[in-house]
Amino acid sequence: MIVGALAGAAATSAVTATRQSSRDSNVKAAVAASDAGLQVGVFRLNKFAKILDDTGQCVVVNGSGVLAVEVIQGDGWCRAQAEDLGQGASFSYRVSARKSVTVGGQQVWQRDIVSTGLARGVQRRTVTTLNAPRGTPLFVAGVFSDLDLNQWNSSQINSNVRSNGNVNLNNSAFICGSVMFGPAKSMTGGPSCGGALTQATEPFVLSSVTLPAANDNARIGNGLDPKSGSVAWNAGTRVLTIDGGTLTLRGSNYSFCSLHLAKDARLIIEDDGTPVKIYIDAPENCTTGDPSRGSVLMEKKGRIDSLGPASLAQVYMAGSNTIATSLDFENNEKEGVEMALYAPRSTFSIRNHGYLIGGVVAKQVVLQNNSEIRYDSSVAGIGSETIPLQMYRRQSWVECSTAGGAAPNSNC
Repeated sequence: MIVGALAGAAATSAVTATRQSSRDSNVKAAVAASDAGLQVGVFRLNKFAKILDDTGQCVVVNGSGVLAVEVIQGDGWCRAQAEDLGQGASFSYRVSARKSVTVGGQQVWQRDIVSTGLARGVQRRTVTTLNAPRGTPLFVAGVFSDLDLNQWNSSQINSNVRSNGNVNLNNSAFICGSVMFGPAKSMTGGPSCGGALTQATEPFVLSSVTLPAANDNARIGNGLDPKSGSVAWNAGTRVLTIDGGTLTLRGSNYSFCSLHLAKDARLIIEDDGTPVKIYIDAPENCTTGDPSRGSVLMEKKGRIDSLGPASLAQVYMAGSNTIATSLDFENNEKEGVEMALYAPRSTFSIRNHGYLIGGVVAKQVVLQNNSEIRYDSSVAGIGSETIPLQMYRRQSWVECSTAGGAAPNSNC
């Protein structure tokens, strides 16, 4: 009898544990299914981001089984979209209408996606908030670093600085201007010249770079852009190397895979009031044999030479999430280079007496060895019309109560 009682207790415990384990597995599967709905919703919005407007705000699967743009429903949400994931799992999600809000000094379109996941009878509901930049000048500060901004060895920044990460001043480096560092981040050292020190409440969202459909590259080969000295241009690989020579760009848009300026080389932008935009393509779109694909190197006083304000020489780097790209700027002996750089997925490194006048926005900004960045107010007019709305980025993730309400995001 005793053995039987013990065996019965053990069996009951085992059955209970098995049921709990099974339910725990189903709960995790339901959360995963719900998150899959969020990811699909974000992907579809970004796929159609360029054509969504106040009239057509929703991306749905139409009757033919293809994605299409649709108007918002009467309750302010897009029509529910559902998918069967197989093995007893599925999701259904709805996307809210976009609204214009200001987050951390930046104007953004903001939307919510609420997704319900179901796995073998267990249900879980989650919500994510998305932001996409709109109508905000690209150069909200003279220098912006998406990751930590790092300075060493008497380097200096004479402008306002902003970062989504930490701001680290080492040795005798200094910043003469106000500094804003990222949420939950900090600053090592402090701003000089009486600048303010603040912490952002939300990260600043950077749009990616899209190259123009047409470019003026042909001008380099057919003589319409004057050149002298050692100028090597390969129209097939889109690699431009100037080694001690000069090239004057008189077109509007140029698309390169890599750019190398050395030995006092000058890439000249004339002061005619019309900006010249130099796009550096993503390395994935360039010849794999080029070790510098997607990058720029200015060394030994090689430089982009704007004969007018910095806003006339604009460099946009597409960069990559998987291949490291950079603009390295060094050894120019305090020869002032006036330009505006926008490189949301590339590193900007300036060292050895490099001197840039204008503005810098990069994935990460690094200054070393007596280098300097000085703000030029002309870049403040470079706005988001240059970088069209492309991407919603997830800002938060919350699991909601399974008991909903009148609105899709009730009890979240």
